[in-house]
Amino acid sequence: MFRSKKLTGTVSNHVPLTMSSINKAQSVDCRGRDTQRRYAGYLWLEISLTHRLNEKLKTRWLLENEHQLHQALICYRETGPVLEDAPSFSNSFAGTYNSHGVRARIQFLRHRLEKEQELIDEIMQQPKAVRYRRSIRFCHMCIGSAEGVVSMSCGHRICCLCMSGLSSQVDRSSQAPLYECGLCWKIACAVTSHWEQIP
Repeated sequence: MFRSKKLTGTVSNHVPLTMSSINKAQSVDCRGRDTQRRYAGYLWLEISLTHRLNEKLKTRWLLENEHQLHQALICYRETGPVLEDAPSFSNSFAGTYNSHGVRARIQFLRHRLEKEQELIDEIMQQPKAVRYRRSIRFCHMCIGSAEGVVSMSCGHRICCLCMSGLSSQVDRSSQAPLYECGLCWKIACAVTSHWEQIP
């Protein structure tokens, strides 16, 4: 009788503890699943915005190089536009979910999409005869047709006035000035212009 009472007491004492631990585990699991779903949604939005931005970059590059492609005279150093690296689902779910970083990246991609669309609209407004006659040279930051427009290694062109406001540093190996582009925020150097000048 004593053993049976002890057994029943032990079982009754452990049953509520087991149920509470199961409920806690289920609540933690649900919160983890919600975090994973939210992160997957942000990541999908980042991937789609990156692909859309790359399409805009390709479109702008083709419009700006239309006269070289038409005459088979590609005089620019770059053989294609500088694209953004798109993340993938396979390598993004290993480790912690950095939702704040993904949301900041989404805001950055939206800003770049608006700017690239603005540049494409500016190119499309110019007459087609002018696009075929000479290359399109205007600052990608202020969208002004200034004379001192410099091509950057990141693919953007910036005038001297806008470049004076960019933060810069000196490369240790080549001693060349490096600038933080105000459009893509990449560290880039000013390259010599290879555009064909046709009077």
